[in-house]
Amino acid sequence: MLEVVPSEATAEDIGRLLAYMGWLDKTLVNIPPEQTLAGLSSWCGSGSFEKLRGIKGILLACSFSESARCAASGCPKLCMRRYSFSLKIAAGDEG
Repeated sequence: MLEVVPSEATAEDIGRLLAYMGWLDKTLVNIPPEQTLAGLSSWCGSGSFEKLRGIKGILLACSFSESARCAASGCPKLCMRRYSFSLKIAAGDEG
């Protein structure tokens, strides 16, 4: 599961991602084996729901606040990655 934060990630961003991961994990546990997904009954029997339970979280942000680092330190299923962009603008008449 991936969450992208457009600026500095905070502890609230960590909490939101962990809450969604927890909900998804809990929901997958409670899906009856006979339930179909998009009409594909064999999907459930294949063990695919169990494979999804191993989902890990990735928080992608420009930077991380100290509170975000502290909040994430006790979460082994969560990794944090920084992103950056660079942009070069050139005149349109260069060939």
